[in-house]
Amino acid sequence: MCNGCGTRKEDWEQNPDAYIGNYEVCPGCERLEAERDNVEEGAKGVHYSLLPQEEALRRAEKLGDAEVT
Repeated sequence: MCNGCGTRKEDWEQNPDAYIGNYEVCPGCERLEAERDNVEEGAKGVHYSLLPQEEALRRAEKLGDAEVT
């Protein structure tokens, strides 16, 4: 079994159309990717996570940030 896609070579040999490509967009992953644009290039040790809106607003207020997106 392929570690990347989870299919077996034999399946493809028996039927070249054994699998059909599919994708879904996760709003959470989309938001995490967008956040990467907010970090200066070359920054090291950056960790990305999602916070519930109430927690993000609480932390921003504590830090004095006026804008939270």
